Amino acid sequence: MEKYFIYTYRSGIVIAISIAVTMVIFDFSFNILLFSLPYMLILIFLGYRLSVAERNMAGERIQTAGYLHTLIGFSIALLHVRGSQEGFNIIEVMQPLGSALITSILGWFAGGELSSIKRDGDIPGIKDEMGRLSAELDGFTNMVRAVHENYIKTIQGFSEEYGKLLDKQSKESEKLLGKQKKLIEELINGSKGVLAGTEETLGRLNSSSHGLIDAMNKTNGLSKDFSKKFG
Repeated sequence: MEKYFIYTYRSGIVIAISIAVTMVIFDFSFNILLFSLPYMLILIFLGYRLSVAERNMAGERIQTAGYLHTLIGFSIALLHVRGSQEGFNIIEVMQPLGSALITSILGWFAGGELSSIKRDGDIPGIKDEMGRLSAELDGFTNMVRAVHENYIKTIQGFSEEYGKLLDKQSKESEKLLGKQKKLIEELINGSKGVLAGTEETLGRLNSSSHGLIDAMNKTNGLSKDFSKKFG
């Protein structure tokens, strides 16, 4: 039974590390708890099947496995946060953190209980284990708080950049409207100048036409007088 326990202990750690490395390299999402929880439960079951003399070793191995799975869960969560360019999916961060918390509780509690069982079967108090669990919970709370603060800072950064972009576009729009207004005014003034010049030219042509008509009338009158005198 001890061989099965050691084999399961080592294999589970290798598989968990392989899954974490694969998730980072190939960038895919997987709930590590789906592996960590059954692994810890099987390890605890095998540990309780050992003899009383071997349970101290089993308890230490279970605590180590829980600690390693806790580090793996925290590492995956931090890589999700650090590798995000435009914010991050909170679910992808909370899943490995939850796995880290659960495996930590199982590892420290069950491992401590196994290690504390003496040959005569006496089980001492669990105050030390509860203190360790409290410390783990505090660490988990601090991690969630840090993730939340990082998320808020990311959102604020995007909001500030978006506000700056809107201000820049507003200023560019105002400049463009000013140029368009000035161009329209110049076109209107130019049109007025052209109309005034055209009206002046038409007036001159009109005056010239009247003068020409008067000259032609005078010429016709002289022609008639000449015809009467010499006709």
